[in-house]
Amino acid sequence: FDKLQWLLCLLIVVALGVNAIGPYLSTEMLNAKKYARQIQLTKSNDFYKDNEKVTENAIPVVDKQSAIKLGDKKMGSMSEYVSQFVVDNTYNQINYNGKAVRVTTLNYGSNLKWLTNHWSGLPAYIMVDMVTQDTKIVKLENKMKFTIHDHFFRNINRYIRFRYPTLMYAKPAFEIDEKGNPFYVAPVYTYEIGLFGGRDIKGAIVVDASSGHVRYYRREKVPKWVDRVYPAELIYKQLENSGKYSGGFFNNYLSQKGVLKPTKGYSYLAIDDDIYMYTGFTSVSGDSSNVGFALVNMRTKKAKFYPIAGATEASAMKSAKGKVENYGYDATFPILLNVDNVPSYFLSLKDEEGLVKKYAFVSVENYEIVGIGDSVKEARENYMKLINDS
Repeated sequence: FDKLQWLLCLLIVVALGVNAIGPYLSTEMLNAKKYARQIQLTKSNDFYKDNEKVTENAIPVVDKQSAIKLGDKKMGSMSEYVSQFVVDNTYNQINYNGKAVRVTTLNYGSNLKWLTNHWSGLPAYIMVDMVTQDTKIVKLENKMKFTIHDHFFRNINRYIRFRYPTLMYAKPAFEIDEKGNPFYVAPVYTYEIGLFGGRDIKGAIVVDASSGHVRYYRREKVPKWVDRVYPAELIYKQLENSGKYSGGFFNNYLSQKGVLKPTKGYSYLAIDDDIYMYTGFTSVSGDSSNVGFALVNMRTKKAKFYPIAGATEASAMKSAKGKVENYGYDATFPILLNVDNVPSYFLSLKDEEGLVKKYAFVSVENYEIVGIGDSVKEARENYMKLINDS
């Protein structure tokens, strides 16, 4: 072999060695403490101070499925769009000028309709107010030409890849800034544990969907209007690891001292100018009740833990549905609120068509206390009467 052949063989051996050993060096067994520390849950928090008392005109009542129904209904009334475009069902929740809203783009009705419309771009996006249920189609003066629905070099994934070929990024999410301009935000990730473990976010790529202007921001420099730098699935996974491995790897499988797990499911809260993901924590020895709640900022990953014991979200949903069992309504995943200094779940009750019919408040500490009403105000009044009576 000449020198070049020896060098090629050496590179192949090194690559095979890295591929074989790398995953092992990244395992939870060798790095349990590192996985547990990827998200830092501060525990000296005041739930009542951090979550001020809410009024019925500030509670979000629309979940993703309800937003889809409202958006489809609105789209059906827009004759100039309905023959050429359809609605994308993503409906990301963001905080827009202090209001909790869900936004999504239009999509080309077919490849043929893409061919006839793509030169001008997508003309609008849909915004659903999560409190009032007001739904509107926001028409754009500068149409969106760089989207997840486009093809070739205007497809947002391909567009980003050609400009940042070495960065690893998650699925771009649609957002709007405080002026209503459309953007795509792609979280950029890295591996922090071993070679291939401990995925975490180090920044974000922000693309103007109309002009195509693109820029990468380090995590601490991401514009404040961006709400979703950290994907919810990543935060949830890190919360799982925090609960499992805080006492070490073997503790999770042997004595299980202090081992917790997040409840199945999560929801979002709009607080100040940010979106927070929240989920309950329950003991691994049983899932009949929560031992507390985690609240995580999706832009900064700043996380808080509130040691409030009570019913799980699933128990609250079951209890609320039981109050209207004769209607057969389904319940949305609850939102955690501070209602007159009482930790409470709020949820909407929907019919088979996915339309909201009633509202419910459920006590976290006693899920048998359920206030039902045809409006948020009525449900809250009934709930507070039961709280006072108890």
